Amino acid sequence: MIRKYFFYLSILDIIFTLFSRFNYDPIVSTFIDLIVQLRNDHRTTEYKHWTTPIDTSLFISKLNVIYPNLLTKHITTDIGELFQCILDVMNNALSKQTLVYSTNITEQVQNKKLTTFSLDFLNKIFVETEAQLYNKITLDNLDAQTSYIIQYVDLTWLLHHIQLGSIIKHTFSGQLLHAYCCNNCSHVRFHAEPFQILILPVNKTSTTLERIIAQLTKVDIIDSISCSYCSSQLRHDYERKSKMTQQGTLLTTISPTALPLVNTHLQSSGQMLFSTPISTPITVIPSSSTTTTTRNYNGIKCQTMIANFPSILCIQLKRFTYDHHLQTTIKLNTHIFIEPEKILDLSHMHYTTWLGLTNVSITIPSRYRLIAVCLHLSKDFSLLSIERRNSNHGHYVCLYRTDNSRWFLCDDERITEINQIENIFQTSYVTENCYLLFYERYL
Repeated sequence: MIRKYFFYLSILDIIFTLFSRFNYDPIVSTFIDLIVQLRNDHRTTEYKHWTTPIDTSLFISKLNVIYPNLLTKHITTDIGELFQCILDVMNNALSKQTLVYSTNITEQVQNKKLTTFSLDFLNKIFVETEAQLYNKITLDNLDAQTSYIIQYVDLTWLLHHIQLGSIIKHTFSGQLLHAYCCNNCSHVRFHAEPFQILILPVNKTSTTLERIIAQLTKVDIIDSISCSYCSSQLRHDYERKSKMTQQGTLLTTISPTALPLVNTHLQSSGQMLFSTPISTPITVIPSSSTTTTTRNYNGIKCQTMIANFPSILCIQLKRFTYDHHLQTTIKLNTHIFIEPEKILDLSHMHYTTWLGLTNVSITIPSRYRLIAVCLHLSKDFSLLSIERRNSNHGHYVCLYRTDNSRWFLCDDERITEINQIENIFQTSYVTENCYLLFYERYL
């Protein structure tokens, strides 16, 4: 059953063979053997002769030692969860060796000198950079703080990979940049968040993949947190007026608001707590008509951008939602249209584009080509029977592209070549069931 899960990882066999001479955890060599077998199958000119199932029992047994409840009989494991667990296991096993930054990491760093520094020195610079950014950036002085913003992104990107990093993390990791802007004082704070799977919500309206991705940068209003700058001003006003009250002045007590927006200080362990990103100068800026008399201390606008792109972009379409009334997980069979041969260009989602930053010398590797789609099929769903289903159980199959751009459908031991791939992607078989997508960097 697990065989189909690994076809989208076939591009990694060359990378993993570089590590065969080191003494890694046994699960690494087991995984490499599995990938090599899969690759060898696809080097066979006659795909119809691929009739010998690949034995995955050894890898499954080793994976079950680490995640005992992940793969059990009669239960369909979520493929997104499985993939994330495999990434974590492989990264933990490989990160014990000496780390060298991959090209994908260094090419997205503007200040290349940072790539030569030790972890301790990077942490030191990070603390200094955070101090420069803390409560000092507003929408009015954004341009003046450009160098510190870019340095903040560079540092969080490098620190993420230098701490327990490996070729796995270097290949699949990207970084988001969240922007928080106070409606009242226009101060902007940043938070960098690494990701290996880009999870995107799905609603009940038919749409395209591009439109779903575009929703990532939409502006959200958050009322559950307060601005750290406004909170500090309130505390300052409270302390000042308290002193005046003690001197005999009658004043109304002002209660300070809750916690600061984001904790941006260093943990005692020395590990860095990520700070905060930026949003568009157009959509996130509070209206110029906002007056200081309407003091909204809880109105924070939030926006997400992509700060760094991974070599392999994995997108999970969040089709499953929990129904509290039925107390079960429900699948959304929303039609999502994907063009398999279209190059996906995400440059417009890069933070430098949204912020209008100029004089940026970094490479933005933002073009991708689809290489695999994992489909979640409800029971009794087949390519010849594409009626609508809705179930919290099911079966996974994979459509994948080989090195010579031939497309195949892998359904357990059945492997079928797909000649009219564009037509298949327009059927309900794909549009209602596409769940986990894999894109590779396209130069």
